[in-house]
Amino acid sequence: MSDIEELKRKKEYLELQKEIAALEKSARIHKAFNFLSYKITVPLLLLGLFNLILGAKEQALESIVLGLILITPFMLKFFSRK
Repeated sequence: MSDIEELKRKKEYLELQKEIAALEKSARIHKAFNFLSYKITVPLLLLGLFNLILGAKEQALESIVLGLILITPFMLKFFSRK
């Protein structure tokens, strides 16, 4: 009977460790994207959309790529939050 109880305790301990690891990972992700405030990303988004639309209209690949690069920080900020 003590073996079963010991296995249950080990299982609970491992589950707690798994939850702690998930919380630490979430905290690292939040810390990594913390610098991306909306004060920074929204103007970049608007500038990127302008470049994207202008590049599509003029068929300029450089402008399209620049627009996509400028939109990326907003997308990272928007989709990384829970």
